[in-house]
Amino acid sequence: MALVNYSDEYLTHSSTVKESKNIHERIGGVLLMSVILTLIGATVSFFLADTVMIETTAILFAFLASIAVTMMAAGYFYLFQLYSAHQVVPLFGLSSIWLLAIEFVAGSVPGILSILGIAVLIISSYLLDNGSLKWKTPTSLLRYMVIVSLFWALTGLFWSEALDISDNDFGVYFWHLLGCFILIFPLFLISPYRRGFLRRLKSEKRKFLVHSIMNETCVQISFYFTMIAFSLAAFASFVPAVSGFNSLFLLGLFYLFPLDKRNHITASQFYAIIGIVVGVGLLELY
Repeated sequence: MALVNYSDEYLTHSSTVKESKNIHERIGGVLLMSVILTLIGATVSFFLADTVMIETTAILFAFLASIAVTMMAAGYFYLFQLYSAHQVVPLFGLSSIWLLAIEFVAGSVPGILSILGIAVLIISSYLLDNGSLKWKTPTSLLRYMVIVSLFWALTGLFWSEALDISDNDFGVYFWHLLGCFILIFPLFLISPYRRGFLRRLKSEKRKFLVHSIMNETCVQISFYFTMIAFSLAAFASFVPAVSGFNSLFLLGLFYLFPLDKRNHITASQFYAIIGIVVGVGLLELY
């Protein structure tokens, strides 16, 4: 997934529509291409599944996961236009707090380590947002990521529910990806998205298509294994703790292969990212 985040950083900032004043036009090409290419994964899942005729309720949850992950992707690409990947990606750790809240409503009682983990996670997220130890009002990054991380938490929750109902993982993934593909129709009605998509196809052609296919392949493989991890975890919120390591891999990629000045990582941001990983880890130990 760190490779995907690194590639997304490139795709959203090497575009011929980068100069467009409309931020939604700038993200439209990447978002719509990603949704269209889910058809490839759906086709592969169809042939790998014993059968795609699974329980209706499982299909419903797979579709709900499609809506949630598409909403997450829209916010994700939007924030990539404003902030570097190393600032956006670690804040997905906030999904752990949402999942813990859901489990609390379901009857689980958080322990002292969970409370400590939440405190460390929130403080580290704030420091990453500010980029320094000085007190500042949180920027739109942190406010938006609270919402985006909720959609990611709901995606995992719906995946987990679908796989509890049906143990046919490729069948569930088929309906999930098919649901994502169907969403191309309402997304294509959004004129800035449509203009950005058509403009990138016209100007970048094969380069954009090949890079997008390679990127989406990594996305779908990582999403599949994440879906399986959600189904195997004792608690659904365990997975964000493990995926927090993707922030560390992303740091390594930016260190070895820097893309732009905006990917420069300050010392306070580095420690904040480490703090987020530690905070999520503590939260999962309850």
